[in-house]
Amino acid sequence: MDGDLLFQILVRDLRDPWGLPSVWLVQNYAAAWDRGISDYFVNSVIVTIISTVATVAIAALCAYGMVRLSSRVANIVLIVAMGGLVVAPQVSLIPLYRLLDTMGLLNTYWAMILPYVAFRLPMAILLIRSVFLGIPRELEDAATIDGCRSFGVFRHVYLPLSASVLTTAAVLTGYFAWNEFLFAIVYIDADALRTIPAGLMSFRDSLSTEWGVLLAGLTIAALPSCRVPRAAAVLRRRSRGGECEGMTMDTGQLRDALAAVPPPSLVGVGTTCSTAICMRTWPIPGVTH
Repeated sequence: MDGDLLFQILVRDLRDPWGLPSVWLVQNYAAAWDRGISDYFVNSVIVTIISTVATVAIAALCAYGMVRLSSRVANIVLIVAMGGLVVAPQVSLIPLYRLLDTMGLLNTYWAMILPYVAFRLPMAILLIRSVFLGIPRELEDAATIDGCRSFGVFRHVYLPLSASVLTTAAVLTGYFAWNEFLFAIVYIDADALRTIPAGLMSFRDSLSTEWGVLLAGLTIAALPSCRVPRAAAVLRRRSRGGECEGMTMDTGQLRDALAAVPPPSLVGVGTTCSTAICMRTWPIPGVTH
């Protein structure tokens, strides 16, 4: 760009610093994308998705075990999870570096994924456990009578009823993994593996900085974060409307039995009392009670 034109644009913008730009330079976005934002974006997507899925899956299984096993082991796991909340990532920077170096994981995706999962697990476990504790035992008994084993109860009862908190844990983990900078800049030296927060540092120089390209890269990096709250709100709304419906529809034999037998006769049977209470509390669409 010509120096005089750039000077005129700067002078014009300084007169109204809070207004919109007088000249829109769309080519900055293309320049930022061509200079490596595309590769950084893909790396961030890979690391964020794997970290989020692993964190939510491990936290849900751990919370389910803590709720099912009301013993000293569950209390110890709870104390460890609460203690993990007070450990700052900066404290473990050097020990983690030595550990990852010994395992040969430096300059790999796992050098970021494993610390992200470890530091987000305590919060996710406590969130999911608090919801699992509020699920009635009658639902678990009904699923057991229907033939579900331990993992079947977890899949057909606990997961559908906790879809909202699972979405919340996924959003929090995704935000952390997408915007994390410290581990990404210390444990990754290869430019081909850097995520967006670490990769944007290459746009800065000790002598000069292309602010237009840098800010365009920041805008591209912020676009997924702007869409996540909207998507999470839609998922939570849908999960609240179909949590129990999805759970009961999976137990097809129980649904057919309730459709064929009037509710009063079910309540009188001791072996299916918990099932009748469960289905009366959360009615199934299409079944007349």
